[in-house]
Amino acid sequence: MLPDGARERLLETANAARDRLVVTWLADGGLRIDELCGLHLVDLHLRENAACGECRAPHLHVCHRPGNPNRAEAKSKRPWRVEHGIVTGGLIKRVSPAMVHTYFEYVTTEHPRGAGHGMLLVQLHGAATGQPWAPVGARRMLGQAGKRAGLRLVKPHAFRHSFTSAVSTPPTATCSSPGTPAAGRRRR
Repeated sequence: MLPDGARERLLETANAARDRLVVTWLADGGLRIDELCGLHLVDLHLRENAACGECRAPHLHVCHRPGNPNRAEAKSKRPWRVEHGIVTGGLIKRVSPAMVHTYFEYVTTEHPRGAGHGMLLVQLHGAATGQPWAPVGARRMLGQAGKRAGLRLVKPHAFRHSFTSAVSTPPTATCSSPGTPAAGRRRR
């Protein structure tokens, strides 16, 4: 688990909008690092009543894609598909207002327009600028941000433990909370 106040301290020391997105999405979404790094822009339905029809609230679809160029693979292997540019299925997770805010900050300031790979997180520096960002890069960034924030080593899974500890009862909504099956679907 993360120590009290760790999220705020990490956000203060984050060097980029992408890094603030990572901290916020891990903290608010309960995502695994491979789930986050494996997201494609098409997986994000960040407005109410998205065309997929699977959740009225803003949400995302975690889709298992073994062929991601950054090798990020979601553990969940729930069936999913893309029809007419709209993702349905996969593991559906609600998105907080803070997640939407950090997404727009990142996409409007740092994400390259027209990136052919369609992935959410990209390298910001070096020879691979604009290429999909691998989970190892996200782990490294969190470790460095944790040191700058005066925290012990920060590992992505600590966010997941903190998230699940904060969630005491299942929400009543039109789609699943992170870690629970979508409404109307049975856990296998």
